[in-house]
Amino acid sequence: MKNPQRRHSSRSHGGDKQNLLEYLKNYKPQIESQQLRILLLGPVGAGKSSFLNSVSRVLRGRMSARPSVDKTSGSCSTNEYTTYKIEKDGPGSFYPFVFKEITSSVSNEAATVDDINLALKGHVKDGYQFNPELKLSEDDESYDDEAHLLVWVVPARESWKFVGKFQEIRNGVSGLGDCWNHDGVPQVALLTKIDMAASEVKQELGDFLKSEDLRDTIKFFGSDMRIPSIFPVKNYVEETHLDDDTDVLLLNALGTIVSLGNRWMKLKSSMKGCENRKQIENVKKMILNVHRDV
Repeated sequence: MKNPQRRHSSRSHGGDKQNLLEYLKNYKPQIESQQLRILLLGPVGAGKSSFLNSVSRVLRGRMSARPSVDKTSGSCSTNEYTTYKIEKDGPGSFYPFVFKEITSSVSNEAATVDDINLALKGHVKDGYQFNPELKLSEDDESYDDEAHLLVWVVPARESWKFVGKFQEIRNGVSGLGDCWNHDGVPQVALLTKIDMAASEVKQELGDFLKSEDLRDTIKFFGSDMRIPSIFPVKNYVEETHLDDDTDVLLLNALGTIVSLGNRWMKLKSSMKGCENRKQIENVKKMILNVHRDV
């Protein structure tokens, strides 16, 4: 598989699902000992944890009573900076990409825009309890834990409610890439709960683009946020069996997240040995051109 396909349709053949699964199961980070780190940002109830549990089920190929998503810290606080790992081949074996979550970042002010900025840069320790009265700074310890990709997570039917807050966060965070600037931290958006967004989706998930409302949501959210990659997904919540259309939507989103994050990891790693601006620009051009169809 050359690159995960970026599209907004789940109508696909079984081979596409297998290609996506093969890409993810065979994925290895640019630096062997390093993990690909993905920061999830969204309101409480948007479906961040459900997305992780859902992709875990799809990657394992079965529904299980207890999805194998490992939370590295023990607290259940919604104001906590939390890392999740997805089990791969069995206990103690995990995929080489991890998800960092700031659960309350949109719904209240426990985590400020400055906190999110510092989390992206690797200055927030796993398990840290965000508190607006205890400000972090770039002078605090760096944990070599910077994020390689930012994922906005929002319910499709309510996405309009959060655009203003998302824009405020995005404008206050430095070093992000967007539709016009491709040499910053990549951004992707997940529009969740699409089965609740339109009657057409409930009837046939594979034909969800027949919904004019959903098409407009994708178009306007992407335009307002300047994000080129928008992925409508349906998470597994009460279902007892896996569904190919649902699986492909989830894998398509995860595959592109991993591919874009890996591109940024490769770019950052390659620039470390550069001695001047010209070398840096040449490295950027080479890597971004190689991956321009991602």
